[in-house]
Parts: sequence; C-alpha cells; structure tokens
Amino acid sequence: PAINKLIEMVGDQKMAADLRVNVMKVLAQLIRDGNRQSLQAMPKIVEVVARNQDVKLVKGGIQCLGIIGSVDAVAPLRQAYLDFLPAKGAAAPAAGADAAAAAVVENTDDTEVRKEVMRALVSVLSTQGTRAQMDIKAVHDSAQLLVRAVDEDPAATVKDAAIFAMRYLYPVKFKAEQWDAVDALIYLMRAKSAGDGTKQRIGETLIAITGQDFALDVKRWD
Repeated sequence: PAINKLIEMVGDQKMAADLRVNVMKVLAQLIRDGNRQSLQAMPKIVEVVARNQDVKLVKGGIQCLGIIGSVDAVAPLRQAYLDFLPAKGAAAPAAGADAAAAAVVENTDDTEVRKEVMRALVSVLSTQGTRAQMDIKAVHDSAQLLVRAVDEDPAATVKDAAIFAMRYLYPVKFKAEQWDAVDALIYLMRAKSAGDGTKQRIGETLIAITGQDFALDVKRWD
C-alpha cells in the first residue's frame, strides 16, 4: 500500500515539484534495489521526463533515471537529451556576435537539462560498474551518448559534463566501450576550439580511463 501511494503521488499535479521529485527518488532507489512492485512507477517517471513542462520536475526525473541505472533508464535519458538538443545552427550566435552573446545563448533550460542527462549517465555507469553482472547494453548506450555529446553538443558546459562522466568508463570490464570515448577525447583535445580548461579536463579523464599520464601532449595520447 505504501508503494502504491507513492506511485499515485508521482502523478499528483497539486503536489509541490520538490516533493514529487523526492517521491520519485524514493521509488527510483526501490527499483534499483530490485523491488518488483515499485517497477510500476517507471512509466510515470519516464512520462514526467518526456512530457512535463516544469524543468525542475524534468531534471528530477532525469536524476531518478540515473539512480535506477538500468538499460530501461538509459533509453529515456537518450530521448531527453535529443528532445532538449537545439536544431543544428540554432545555438550558434549570428555572424559578428561576440562571446557574451554566445554565452547568453548557452544559458538556457535546454542546456541545463542536457547537463543533467550527462550527470545521470555518471550514476548509470557507476551502478553498472559495481554490479557482478553488468548490463552491457546500458554501458554501451551510455558511452555512445557521451561520445555524441563530446563530438556534437553546441554547449561547452554540456561537453565538459560529458568529459567528466567518461571517467566512469575506467573499469576493465568496460574496455570495449573505452576506445570510442578515448578517440573522441583526443580529437577534441586537438581542436582549436577547445579552451585550456577543457583540455585539462580531457587530460584528467584520459588518465582515469587509461591509467597513462601524458598530460596535454596530444601526440603521445594519440
């Protein structure tokens, strides 16, 4: 009865957003711990992420999917990333615009939601890394979404969040997923558009994944 009540509360439009997020987090932890009855909450959490107009609720739902950490959670995380990804060229400042204008464009709810997705992928990889029997598809899909964000995301802050999340690909059992990540990181380190701070974070992530330390020497990393 308690779980049924919590599931009912997730869809209660009259409840405060903070309380609904906390309820979803309790259910997400129950799902992660293997409580079968709480699985009934999964569609409701996914619906909040996919359809709710309150960014606080959407971000809270994304955090919950990260807590769950299963392949069933990665699919809606990927969709949320795509839903909040601006069309190509939409995030670019007009010709002649200065850096301040570019920063304004990046400061959007869409960017914050995509950053939350990157943080949720940290939780997914951490969960799978500690399980005796990992879900290889969950790891693969998470790694591919991180690579896409590093390669293509128009927001530097989202790229940085993805670079940090890639550190959680370090377990030996994730080795098959490390190659594409390392390749994407080295490619970005070489890019003229990458600032010193981003290059430093790339170097730290490469060290975490590979166990090697070539600082910012891109040729040696390559």
